[in-house]
Amino acid sequence: MVRFDDTSMPLGDHIEELRRRLIFALAGIAVGMAVCLLLGRHIMAVMFWPAAVAMRLQGVSLRVWTLAPAEGFVTYVKVCLICGAILAAPYSLRQLWLFIAAGLHEHEQRYVRRYVPFSAVLFALGVAFFMAVIAPICLSFFLGFGARNFPMPAWASPVLPAQPPAATQPATQPVLLPILADAPADAPDGAAWIDRTTGAMHWAFDGSVRTAETTGGTFLASQYRLGEYVTFIAWLSLVFGIAFQTPIFVLVLARAGIVPLETMRHYRRHIILGLLIVAATLTPPDVVSQLALAAPMYVLFELGLLLARRRRRNPTGVHRAVEGPAGPSGADPARPAAKDG
Repeated sequence: MVRFDDTSMPLGDHIEELRRRLIFALAGIAVGMAVCLLLGRHIMAVMFWPAAVAMRLQGVSLRVWTLAPAEGFVTYVKVCLICGAILAAPYSLRQLWLFIAAGLHEHEQRYVRRYVPFSAVLFALGVAFFMAVIAPICLSFFLGFGARNFPMPAWASPVLPAQPPAATQPATQPVLLPILADAPADAPDGAAWIDRTTGAMHWAFDGSVRTAETTGGTFLASQYRLGEYVTFIAWLSLVFGIAFQTPIFVLVLARAGIVPLETMRHYRRHIILGLLIVAATLTPPDVVSQLALAAPMYVLFELGLLLARRRRRNPTGVHRAVEGPAGPSGADPARPAAKDG
C-alpha cells in the first residue's frame, strides 16, 4: 500500500507525473472517440430507439428534421465524441487515480475503491433505465397528447359536392391497398401498401421506399428537430444517471456525520418534497417526466437509508486494541503481585 513517506518527491516530479497521466488519459479518450465514430450508425440507432417505440405505441408518424446544412453532420460527430469520452472514462479515471492515490491515506483509498465502482454501476443503470423505460413513456405521452387534443377542425376538412358533376371520364373504383405490419422484402416499383401501426402509405419507386405522411385526423403533426431531440435525450440521460447516485449521497452524509441517519428518517416527508422540486427543475414541464424522475429517486433514497443503517450495525475497517487477560503491562489484575525476597 502506498504511504506518504514512500512517495515524497520534488514538485517538478509531481508535475511531470501529472503530465504523463493526462497524456495517457487523453489518448484513451481519443481512442474511444475513434471507435464510436466507426460505430456511429449503431449509436444513432440507439438514440432514436425511444422515438421509434413511442411512434409505434401511439400509431402516428414522426419525423426528425434538420434546419441547417451541417446540422446532421455536426450532431453525428458530437454524439460520437461524447459517447467516446464516456467509453474511455474508466481508463482515463484510472490514470488520474494512479496520480491521486499516492497522496491519500490507506482508509481514504479504501473508500474510493469501494464507492467509485458502485457509483459507476448506478450511473449506467440510471441511463439504461431512462432509455429503456422513461424515454419511450415520455415521448409517447407527448405524441399522444398532441393527437388527442389537437383534432382536425370540421371546417378544415375537404368538402365534397353532394352531387358530382357530369362525368367527363369513366367512373373508377377505389384502389384497395394492402395493410401490412412490415414492409415487403423485395417490393417492385409501383407496389404500395399501408403501415398497420402508423397508418402511413408507402410505395416502392426507383429501388427505394417512399412514404406519404398522414395526420390521422389530428391538426398537429409531430416533427422534431435533430439537435433538439438529441439534446433532450442526452440531458435527461445525464439527469437520471446523476439521480441514481442518491444512495451514494445518503451513505456519504450519514458516514461523515453531516446529516445523521435519524434526521433523514425524521424529515422523510420534507425530503420527498425536495425530490419533487428537484425533479420539476431538471425535467421538462410535464407531470409524467417529473414523476418518472422523482419516484426512482425516492426508492433510491430509501435504499441509501437501508444501506447506511446496515453499515452502522456492521461497521468495517474499525481497528480496536484487543488486550489480553494480563492487561497492557502483562500482569493479571486479578492476581496479586509477587513480593521480592
